[in-house]
Amino acid sequence: MIEDIISYDKNGFIINGKREFLIGGEFHYFRVPAALWEDRLLKMKAIGANLISVYIAWNMHEPEEGLERWSGDYDLDRFLTLCEKYGFYVLIKPGPYICAELDFGGHPDWLISKIAKKEFRIRMLDEGYLKLCKKWYKTCSEKINSHLITNGGTIIAAQIENEYDHLIEYGEETITVQNAIDYFMFLKNTMEEYGIDVPKFANEAEFLRGRGIIDTRTYYPNIPGLWMWEFERFEEKLISSKKSQPDSPIMILELQAGWFSQIGAPTYEPGLEVVEGVSKSVFIKGASIVNYYMMVGGTTFPFIGARGDTVFSGGLGNITSYDFGGSPIGETGEIHKDKFFWIKGFIRFAKEFSNLIFNSDGRSLVKIISGGENIAILGADKSTLDLSLNKSFENFTTYEEGNEDGRFFFVRNVEDDDKAITISVPKEIAGDEFTFKSTVYAKSQEQI
Repeated sequence: MIEDIISYDKNGFIINGKREFLIGGEFHYFRVPAALWEDRLLKMKAIGANLISVYIAWNMHEPEEGLERWSGDYDLDRFLTLCEKYGFYVLIKPGPYICAELDFGGHPDWLISKIAKKEFRIRMLDEGYLKLCKKWYKTCSEKINSHLITNGGTIIAAQIENEYDHLIEYGEETITVQNAIDYFMFLKNTMEEYGIDVPKFANEAEFLRGRGIIDTRTYYPNIPGLWMWEFERFEEKLISSKKSQPDSPIMILELQAGWFSQIGAPTYEPGLEVVEGVSKSVFIKGASIVNYYMMVGGTTFPFIGARGDTVFSGGLGNITSYDFGGSPIGETGEIHKDKFFWIKGFIRFAKEFSNLIFNSDGRSLVKIISGGENIAILGADKSTLDLSLNKSFENFTTYEEGNEDGRFFFVRNVEDDDKAITISVPKEIAGDEFTFKSTVYAKSQEQI
């Protein structure tokens, strides 16, 4: 049975009877010359990754209608075979829409003429478009099915579409939730018709929760021009996800390691403190599938890059480099040492202690007993000082997870000032009650 080979629950994926903590990153084979794939995979192996997430870009493989290319730098079969050789589990993402900062979201340009002739609308329940999607999925299935975990390969799950919540919210046409559900169920059923029988997920598709397709999340608290240090924005989605799809694992399909660059705008390279912050935050929240975006940099070759949005630098377009703000393994293969070695250490740590998070008893035993002397809580008729910091503050947050084998007490401070706190540890944890003082540094530091 398929369930004996691959299944999942709220704590993660179970592969061939063994629960796996999956952590790795995004690697776009079509952005890296095929001669260099093995070098990049070896570097991913060295960082400790056991997971690769990768799109299949329709426009790369069928640039002209009916004329396909699946060899050389587009040899997906060879890429997946190398992933198997080095023991990587794979999340495969065939679209049809993928974004990936590609022109037309990865759709081939020849669709534009059909749209202009009003033959169909893309990304919707349109018969003409769905017919082409079905043909594309059939082609993809012929390339990937031998690499599915159910056929002895290492592909463990397949993504449907990408970031459809954004289209519903910001698109020019009105899309009902039911239409969105029907569209995704058509794509899911098509995948399964063609033998893609591994679990399905959809990145940022909240409307699908509870319908047999895992809604996965992105985590970008720092986006230049939009927001900075907005951890709470993303954690609210994680909390909501836990509640509304309690039988599914928390999957972070894009964990910030950088950000794309645009012509005429300075390259944004998030500091190591951002990578530290997002990594610890999603881990303590119970994410059991973690994918850094990007893990391996690449090149967006001319005429295939997205124009971008007017929010970002006036929409001047993305540069050809897809180093993505200093990915751990850079565009030319160099190692960005600060990120690479920090992530390497974190992966080792997370694999070692994941049991404490995923089998947490959910209790809050450790307390802050002072530190909020300068924080006033306004009530209906009076104000009080929140000495114990037991209210919710956007820039100062505590978490606790653990069980009889050990506990983590996590403090995140992204305010502008350091905060001196006193922490109380109860007798049932340490054998005797004790308190200690600690300084939680501002933004650039985090402590567990």
